[in-house]
Amino acid sequence: MVDLEKYGMEALERYAAHLNSISASDLHATISYDVWADALVWSDETNELTPSDVFHALRQLRHYRTHVMLNDITPNNEVWQHCQSLFPNWIGFLPERHQQTMELLKVYRRGYISSRWCLRQLERQFETCDKEPSDPPKSPFGREFES
Repeated sequence: MVDLEKYGMEALERYAAHLNSISASDLHATISYDVWADALVWSDETNELTPSDVFHALRQLRHYRTHVMLNDITPNNEVWQHCQSLFPNWIGFLPERHQQTMELLKVYRRGYISSRWCLRQLERQFETCDKEPSDPPKSPFGREFES
């Protein structure tokens, strides 16, 4: 048996029944890119009752699922399999959420490129601040920081 605590995912064991109950697909679910997980996330995979520590624990699972989709491989990981045994009905395990499609690749690429662009802009802003210490730092959002 996998020790989810080793991966900081112990909340998934505590709330397995909750995740298992999230089993109905929402036809209006949106797909977004989670920069912290480098993963795709569907809006119907959690609900208003999902605790925040479950959101954090799901990041690694979603990252692996996205890895499976990007590399067009079959899920074959002990953590994935253990989680499937804990909450097999969870909507996040649907095959269409880890099988490679043009739509999923586009959503991932758009999110990945956008997040990298934003990070580069912030890096440039910080580099400018480091070079000009006499000037007050400027916000990357166009306003100066207030003292």
